[in-house]
Amino acid sequence: MEQQQMLEMETLLDLFEHEGWSLFIKEKEDLLASLKEGADTNCPTNDMWQYNRGIIATLRSIVSYEAAIRFVIEQDAQEDFEQE
Repeated sequence: MEQQQMLEMETLLDLFEHEGWSLFIKEKEDLLASLKEGADTNCPTNDMWQYNRGIIATLRSIVSYEAAIRFVIEQDAQEDFEQE
């Protein structure tokens, strides 16, 4: 991984340590659960269902962002280890 990318990853790791990030993610997880639970009753039309599917996909991306970043860092570290 290039140095600039690694600095960005370290900055993101710092972000994940803040209480505000935890609160933000908790809010998004609650919203995601609510949308999934009410999808069958809150979406009487296909257009509304498709719209909610887009929101659900976006929320899933946000909720899994930290795990994805940590995975990339771990993979990079593993590649560096294997190259040595």
